[in-house]
Amino acid sequence: MRRALLVLALTLQGCGWYYLQPDPNLVPVAAPAPDFSLPAGTGVAPVVSLSDLRARGHVVLVFYRGHW
Repeated sequence: MRRALLVLALTLQGCGWYYLQPDPNLVPVAAPAPDFSLPAGTGVAPVVSLSDLRARGHVVLVFYRGHW
Protein backbone atom coordinates (compact mmCIF):
# COMPACT_ATOMS: atom_id res chain seq x y z
CA MET A 1 0.00 0.00 0.00
CA ARG A 2 2.83 2.39 0.88
CA ARG A 3 4.55 1.64 -2.38
CA ALA A 4 1.38 2.38 -4.36
CA LEU A 5 0.97 5.73 -2.59
CA LEU A 6 4.61 6.60 -3.23
CA VAL A 7 4.28 5.76 -6.92
CA LEU A 8 1.09 7.84 -7.13
CA ALA A 9 2.71 10.81 -5.38
CA LEU A 10 5.75 10.70 -7.66
CA THR A 11 3.55 10.38 -10.74
CA LEU A 12 1.44 13.39 -9.76
CA GLN A 13 4.54 15.41 -9.01
CA GLY A 14 6.09 14.45 -12.32
CA CYS A 15 2.96 15.50 -14.19
CA GLY A 16 3.08 18.95 -12.63
CA TRP A 17 -0.37 18.72 -11.06
CA TYR A 18 0.89 20.40 -7.94
CA TYR A 19 1.65 23.55 -9.94
CA LEU A 20 -1.68 24.22 -11.68
CA GLN A 21 -2.31 27.91 -12.24
CA PRO A 22 -5.82 29.40 -12.32
CA ASP A 23 -7.11 30.45 -15.72
CA PRO A 24 -6.50 34.22 -16.13
CA ASN A 25 -9.65 34.51 -18.30
CA LEU A 26 -11.99 33.47 -15.48
CA VAL A 27 -14.19 36.13 -13.93
CA PRO A 28 -13.72 36.29 -10.15
CA VAL A 29 -16.64 35.57 -7.86
CA ALA A 30 -18.90 38.61 -7.30
CA ALA A 31 -17.21 40.56 -10.13
CA PRO A 32 -19.37 42.16 -12.82
CA ALA A 33 -19.71 40.06 -15.95
CA PRO A 34 -17.83 41.37 -18.98
CA ASP A 35 -19.93 42.68 -21.85
CA PHE A 36 -20.79 40.15 -24.55
CA SER A 37 -23.17 39.81 -27.49
CA LEU A 38 -25.14 36.78 -28.62
CA PRO A 39 -27.58 36.12 -31.44
CA ALA A 40 -31.17 36.46 -30.26
CA GLY A 41 -33.22 33.30 -30.36
CA THR A 42 -36.52 35.12 -30.77
CA GLY A 43 -35.91 36.74 -34.13
CA VAL A 44 -36.94 40.17 -32.77
CA ALA A 45 -33.44 41.57 -32.52
CA PRO A 46 -30.52 40.10 -34.48
CA VAL A 47 -28.07 40.52 -31.59
CA VAL A 48 -28.56 40.93 -27.84
CA SER A 49 -25.76 42.38 -25.72
CA LEU A 50 -25.34 42.43 -21.98
CA SER A 51 -24.85 46.20 -21.97
CA ASP A 52 -28.25 46.67 -23.69
CA LEU A 53 -29.94 44.51 -21.09
CA ARG A 54 -28.17 46.33 -18.23
CA ALA A 55 -29.52 49.63 -19.58
CA ARG A 56 -33.04 48.31 -19.01
CA GLY A 57 -32.40 47.25 -15.40
CA HIS A 58 -30.99 44.37 -13.38
CA VAL A 59 -29.75 41.27 -15.20
CA VAL A 60 -29.39 37.76 -13.81
CA LEU A 61 -27.16 35.35 -15.72
CA VAL A 62 -27.79 31.66 -15.19
CA PHE A 63 -25.56 29.02 -16.72
CA TYR A 64 -27.23 25.63 -16.69
CA ARG A 65 -24.98 22.83 -17.72
CA GLY A 66 -27.34 19.94 -18.04
CA HIS A 67 -26.28 16.36 -18.49
CA TRP A 68 -28.37 14.84 -21.22
